[in-house]
Amino acid sequence: MNKAGWVRMMVGLLCYSLWCGAGSALAEEPPPAKVRIAPVTQEEVAPQQEMIGTFAFDRVSEVSSEVAALVEEVLFSEGQSVAEGQILVRLNTELLDQEIRLARIRVAQLTLRRDHARKELGRVERLWAEAVTSEQVHDQALLSARDLEEERAAMGAVLQKLLIQQGRSVITAPFAGVILSREVGAGSWVQPGKTLCRLGASSDFLLRVPVAEGMLPLLEKGSRVQIMIPAFDLEVSGEIFGMAPVADLRTKQVTMKIKVDAPSGTLENMSALVHVPSGRRQLLSMVPRAALVKFQGSDFVYTVMENKAVIIPVQVLAWLGDRVGVQAPLELGQPVVIEGNERLRPDQPVVVGD
Repeated sequence: MNKAGWVRMMVGLLCYSLWCGAGSALAEEPPPAKVRIAPVTQEEVAPQQEMIGTFAFDRVSEVSSEVAALVEEVLFSEGQSVAEGQILVRLNTELLDQEIRLARIRVAQLTLRRDHARKELGRVERLWAEAVTSEQVHDQALLSARDLEEERAAMGAVLQKLLIQQGRSVITAPFAGVILSREVGAGSWVQPGKTLCRLGASSDFLLRVPVAEGMLPLLEKGSRVQIMIPAFDLEVSGEIFGMAPVADLRTKQVTMKIKVDAPSGTLENMSALVHVPSGRRQLLSMVPRAALVKFQGSDFVYTVMENKAVIIPVQVLAWLGDRVGVQAPLELGQPVVIEGNERLRPDQPVVVGD
């Protein structure tokens, strides 16, 4: 190969190498990403603070026995949901049933004696009206009739008491709820007042959140708050139900009660994160929650400038359902990326879709 051919070959190889390098560089540049955007709005909202609360039953009943008896059957277990009026425990009534049978026989006997005394009194009254018998005989017949009437009424009251005891031998749930603990088993002897189980009312299953007493003016009964339940990775909303009537003597905190439709399986003392108002209303930039991206524990949003993604750090101060209030260098109406932002990189070209 002559010198000129050698030079032409080297120039060709150099050009091919440069072309490959340029193609490789172009291949490494990220392609335009298709995104959807939403405008930034502004609103006066109260900043919020994330606090930890625990679920608890606000109304708990210690279901007990009103009569002394042997437990015949227990029809519940710990953790079971029961309806109002559902039978929980049956007590043995064998001896009580015999007492009721005896009382009914006694009432029947006294009814017969009373009816006979009434007839005798009627006969004596007719004779007394005809002056055939004495006043003493009349008074004796009247006293005997009235005495039997009262004795029968007393025995009837005894029978009613025994029937009430019989009815109380079937112990039912006073309200719909969850069995928190079981304190008795079949074959146990119970006395009046003996606790059989602890029952928490389902309608009063609340979230309790300790808050500083200085925050009370900011918390309005009936206002809505956002709640995150870590155990289920679930976010729900709740309503401020009220405050406990006493503050903790040491911490000076007050327990806030929140009504929430807790998912099935939520247990007493399970924790939840609550976003509680912590200051006066202020003007915040509002963005959809879908616009938030996290990086190294901090929050950011992407905006679009000159068809490129620009990342902006934000500080979330309020959670309002599917929107958040942030402090950030954002302007009213400025676009933020709400779809396709999970794979964006700063300065990556973007194409805005519908």
